[in-house]
Amino acid sequence: MKRQLLKITLILLLILSLTFSVFATGEWRNDAHILDRANLLTQEENEALNTLASQISNEYSCGIYIMTVPDFTAYGFGYDIFEAAWRTYHDNELGYGPGRDGMILMLSMADRDYAMFFYGQAEYAFNDYGQEQLETVFLDNFRNDDWFGGFLDYLETSEEYLSLAAQGDPVRESPMEMAGIFIFIAVIISAVVTGIFWAQMRNVHSKREASHYITDGGLKLKGRTDLFLRRSRVVRKIPKQTSSGSSGSRSGGGGSGRSGKF
Repeated sequence: MKRQLLKITLILLLILSLTFSVFATGEWRNDAHILDRANLLTQEENEALNTLASQISNEYSCGIYIMTVPDFTAYGFGYDIFEAAWRTYHDNELGYGPGRDGMILMLSMADRDYAMFFYGQAEYAFNDYGQEQLETVFLDNFRNDDWFGGFLDYLETSEEYLSLAAQGDPVRESPMEMAGIFIFIAVIISAVVTGIFWAQMRNVHSKREASHYITDGGLKLKGRTDLFLRRSRVVRKIPKQTSSGSSGSRSGGGGSGRSGKF
């Protein structure tokens, strides 16, 4: 009896895992760019966003996707929404062309989590700085429960970044901004150091007569000679060390991205 119950339990668990797998991979059609499981959008909004995402994907050969779920942990995705995003992307073989270039934005409503995942040529258009800048355009909308406005900003900004990358001028952090920060810090440090020295020198005054600079014992001069004998030099060859290197991927499937809460 116990063995039969154990077999039944194992069969149910297998069916449940297969159901999760099918549910995770079976709803993406070839023409689908929006998968709204959390029902955040009206049908008209869904269609409008899907049309725009499809146009951008075809124009720049980079698939753009949006996915919303009630709770990503309920679909066998584990407990890391970034992992859920890259698994969804790879398991469904999303992306454009043989290189499967593309990106996906995932929202999970249970704890208000989000993740972005970029793959292939999309990483050229969206490096770490570009990804950080992209998320700023939609997070403010999502914090106010403006789902359509946030997704629209995400798509339109993505189109802008992809256009710049296609022209060979992808969005990158300006070196002048960093230089300005360093200059500002240097000025502040210099002002502080100067202020300290000035405070220490407030009671110092020059004397009119040279006798004021001679000690009570008088001025005594002593001769001193340094004789250089020899110099020794030791040279040691340091062998080069090889490095195996590492990628920016958080998974074996490749790609990069960001995650957090909204």
